[in-house]
Amino acid sequence: MNTATYTFEETFDVYDADGKLYTYTVAEQGAVTENQVTTIAGKDGAEYGVTYPKQNVTLVDGAAELVALNTLDGDQVTITVSKTWKGPGTEAATGKATFQVKDGDTVVDSCELTGDDSHTFTLPKPAASYDVVEVAVEGYTTDKTVNDEKTAYSFTNTIGQSTFDITGTKAWTGVPEGENLPETVTVILNRNGEKIDEGVITAAEGWNYAFEGLDKYDLTTGKEYVYTVTDSVGGFTATDGVKSNGYQLTNAFVPDYWKTSFEVIKAWNDGGNADGDRPEHLCGPVCRRYLPEVRRADLRYLEAYLHRSAKYATDGKTPIQYTVKEGTVAGDVFTPPGPALSWTA
Repeated sequence: MNTATYTFEETFDVYDADGKLYTYTVAEQGAVTENQVTTIAGKDGAEYGVTYPKQNVTLVDGAAELVALNTLDGDQVTITVSKTWKGPGTEAATGKATFQVKDGDTVVDSCELTGDDSHTFTLPKPAASYDVVEVAVEGYTTDKTVNDEKTAYSFTNTIGQSTFDITGTKAWTGVPEGENLPETVTVILNRNGEKIDEGVITAAEGWNYAFEGLDKYDLTTGKEYVYTVTDSVGGFTATDGVKSNGYQLTNAFVPDYWKTSFEVIKAWNDGGNADGDRPEHLCGPVCRRYLPEVRRADLRYLEAYLHRSAKYATDGKTPIQYTVKEGTVAGDVFTPPGPALSWTA
């Protein structure tokens, strides 16, 4: 490729009356606009195609420099650059990257792509003399591939990996005074819905939990991982720890879950049913204060009856007081019932 140089000796103003830089353009006869190709007549009737890269006119120390690439018609090559983003935000639509076509150390053309996009350069042959490079984008790693003919380049920018810690203190809400909490709880760490770790936390250590050195991004997609902190404690509903609440895990008391147990045993003073007068069934109403419900316990002979009932009233805090009384028993061979058996759950 032959090179010709021409210098305009005139003195040109750099700024206009408003203080803005003038834009100067230089064109060969027959040229159209930048990045378009036309032809000019050469020696012995040969026609040359003229290509003007975007950066063909630059201002250096007040002097305008032109790089015009003249090639014989048909002696040109197209090089396509494709760009893909992998990141957690809107990079695929708005991320900007600059690409340069180099012939050795000389930049012969360039372009800027926004989001996932592509661009085609038209340059003199041969393609093997060129290389396309991307100006580094902070916070991203770049994977570059090129075909054997060096006419198709693909660039993928992936968000750089970073790590962070999740820490928190498990909270308990609505627990009635005097109710015993578990001594330990197993806390689960999930990533994108799958369990990846767990830890046992204790009351003695203030219910604190920590998961450290967690990857922030899925590098196969560039998207941010979704982490949740969960647990399962009987008698409580859990509010999972997620990013929006600072990974705070909270357990709320569920009154309906909690039950009280009491054993009612009927003793008979009849010589072991010597006369055969003992009834097969004996009912004693179990009365629960605060609610109108009455339950009846069917006592058979010396059988024990284990009764499980709600431990707290509808306010979720007040313990329910139960009373057990024996019902009417026919005949006079039985010891009259004493005072009602009462207790607080």
